[in-house]
Amino acid sequence: MNDVLADAPTWNSGTCLVGRFRSTFNEEDLEIDPKTILDAGCSDGEVTMELSRRYPRTVILGLELREDRLPDKRVIYNNGGTVIFRQGNFYMIDRLVPSETFDAIFAMNNLLLEDRLTLEQHRAIARNLNFVLSDGGYLFLTDSFDYIVLCKDGNGFERISSRERFRMRSTYAKLAEAYGI
Repeated sequence: MNDVLADAPTWNSGTCLVGRFRSTFNEEDLEIDPKTILDAGCSDGEVTMELSRRYPRTVILGLELREDRLPDKRVIYNNGGTVIFRQGNFYMIDRLVPSETFDAIFAMNNLLLEDRLTLEQHRAIARNLNFVLSDGGYLFLTDSFDYIVLCKDGNGFERISSRERFRMRSTYAKLAEAYGI
């Protein structure tokens, strides 16, 4: 059990920008073929639906802490895939789904709270995300329009790609230590 996360600060559940996913990542970083995706902290589902258009025939779970932020329609069949919206705290995702459930996890602007999350909390979240990510699966972390892409390798992560300016920020140093990259 991850009691260190019980009082962890929560992320901003604001409305997402239309086209945010496409404008954030370089095209070459998205050449993956996931069968299952977690949109961690999906807010109003804008990015979740953008993911469903990018990755048709995929099962996507949009998980949002605040029930009032979720779309009214909780299950959407789209392009041969399925989008499911659910209320829950992705910091403790290991309590919600079985191990190795997802081939890709997108956490857009919700893990990079600078000093609001302690290193111990970041490490606990990293362990939980590692638990639900399939081996060889991808973890996409963003901060505004900067990002890092990690690949699960056993109990750890390997850095695949990131924006140069992102690696210069203090946020990156904390993530590098928490995720062992």
